[in-house]
Amino acid sequence: MGEFEMTNNKLILAIETSCDETSVSVIKNGTELLSNTVLSQIDSHKRFGGVVPEVASRHHVEGITATIDESLVSAEIGWRLIPEVWGNGLATEGAEAVMKYARDKGIKELYSFTSENNLPSRKVMEKLGMTFLDNFEYPNLSKYHPLKRHVRYYKELLPS
Repeated sequence: MGEFEMTNNKLILAIETSCDETSVSVIKNGTELLSNTVLSQIDSHKRFGGVVPEVASRHHVEGITATIDESLVSAEIGWRLIPEVWGNGLATEGAEAVMKYARDKGIKELYSFTSENNLPSRKVMEKLGMTFLDNFEYPNLSKYHPLKRHVRYYKELLPS
C-alpha cells in the first residue's frame, strides 16, 4: 500500500456494531478522536441471560440515527463549504433543510453560532429569520486565536 499525505482536514464517520453495542466515532485526519458515542444494549439483554439476535438487531435499527446525531453534536460538526461554491445559496439551502428536519422532529427552538467575523454565515442566519442572541468566547480556543469570539443566533420554530 502506498503512502499518501492529507493536504487538508478529513473527517471520518466510523460506525461499528457488535452483538450488543452500537458505536459511532468522528475522527479527524485518521488520528484525532473528536467524539465517540456508544449505545449499549446490555440492560436489554440481561433478562434473557445473553444476547438475543432479533432484539439486538431491532435496537441497532432504533438507535443508530440518535447515536450518529449525538456523535456529530459532540464533535461539533457543522458543514463547511469549499470556497469554489461560496455564494451559490448552498449554506442557506442546507440550513433550511436542517430547520425543516428540526420542525418535523418536533424541535421547538434552534440555535446556531459562528465566529464573530464570519459575516456570510451571519447573513445566512439572518436571512433565515434567526435573531442575534449574544456573543461568547469559544472555550477550546486560545484567548489570542482570531476565531475566539463567536455570535449565537436563535429561532423559535413554529409547526409547519
